Amino acid sequence: MSASRALERAARLAAAAGIALAAPAALAQGPALPEPLRVMSVRGGEVCFEASPRINWQKTAQRYFTEFPLARPDAERVKAARNPLNGRAVFEYPATIPFPKGWQRYFALAPDSVLEVSPARAIGTVTYQADREGREIIGPFLSGLICGPALAKKAVLPEDVVFVIATRPDMQAEPVASRLDPFGKGGYELAIGGARWRFYPEDLGGRAILGGYAVRVVPAGPAYLLARMDVEPAGASTRCQLTYRIYELAAQPVMRIQQSYGCS
Repeated sequence: MSASRALERAARLAAAAGIALAAPAALAQGPALPEPLRVMSVRGGEVCFEASPRINWQKTAQRYFTEFPLARPDAERVKAARNPLNGRAVFEYPATIPFPKGWQRYFALAPDSVLEVSPARAIGTVTYQADREGREIIGPFLSGLICGPALAKKAVLPEDVVFVIATRPDMQAEPVASRLDPFGKGGYELAIGGARWRFYPEDLGGRAILGGYAVRVVPAGPAYLLARMDVEPAGASTRCQLTYRIYELAAQPVMRIQQSYGCS
């Protein structure tokens, strides 16, 4: 198989699996800031969240990943680590923060609070896609998490943080006074000062908004709604006990990211 065909195949597999393919730093531009990111865990006063694709995880992995050479994965270890449900073998490794201090700012969003996070360490992930026998291995696909406590010395991160918003170093995210009311049949209207945004049933997938609040990135940044959603309608293929969404308040609200818990 030619190198170009192999790379094309790897890219297709990565897209299907939802894995970020490692790219040179000059190409890994990522989404524009501000950027909502999913929280993966909150333990011991520290939050770990998805890291910006702007980070050069290839360089980080080459320095800190010591299990085996990235380009020559150990077939037996990949086979042993392979998840039979999705065919992925994931290896984690600890790393120092792979960007300079002040590169970005991070703000943790809980259902009723916003706190700035101080990034302290990184957890890199090396993922391979493998067949059942572990003979055909595609990868590595490289990504990682950033972890850290609240920036303020006496602040404590709540355990129910669901998202982090990454901003430029000259910006910050802060809650703003807002009001969310029912509108029409199954819709909602969000008011921030004199501005209004409407959420129609078709935009919500037939689900109700149980609560939420607005966050604005200042100066001159967008506003968002952190929305707690009701369970999926009866008969849905997947039903989750708890779902949060972030809607960017553009001319029309746009859902940017979703986090669900207790799904079956």
